[in-house]
Amino acid sequence: MTICTDVHTIKCIINGIRSESFLRAKRRRRKANNTGEDMKKEYDFSKGKRGAVDPTPLGKTRITIRLDNEIIDWFRRQVEDRGGGNYQTMINNALRDYISNDYKNIEETVRNVIREEISRLEKYENPRADWEKSFKKMRRRGDDALLDKEAERESDWDREEWRW
Repeated sequence: MTICTDVHTIKCIINGIRSESFLRAKRRRRKANNTGEDMKKEYDFSKGKRGAVDPTPLGKTRITIRLDNEIIDWFRRQVEDRGGGNYQTMINNALRDYISNDYKNIEETVRNVIREEISRLEKYENPRADWEKSFKKMRRRGDDALLDKEAERESDWDREEWRW
């Protein structure tokens, strides 16, 4: 048989208070009684170091960055959906992927533009070479006919300036 010396415990037993309430009340009393007696009056910080407690690994730099809440929330959800991890590592990997793909895309784009320009230059060394053939084709199909009646009338400019 256990002898109970705590007055509050005895009162709880006598009054028939349930055990959960009893334990909560006991915890509250302990917190209230913790007056800091176990704390020292002074602490020696002479060997203390400023900065983060967790050292930054080689090849990494600790920075402060402001990101939109939606961005942080999205990365945190991704970590939760995958069952754990570090959202900061995911942001780092996303930035790394973007940079590596962006350089590849720029190089590929520049190559494609150069190829297109070279093919255009080769195609149009003599840009008017096929004009006569194209105009004959247009005449055969009737594509060279004027579409509106206004344009059919000859103007002073047509008579005096234009040379066929």
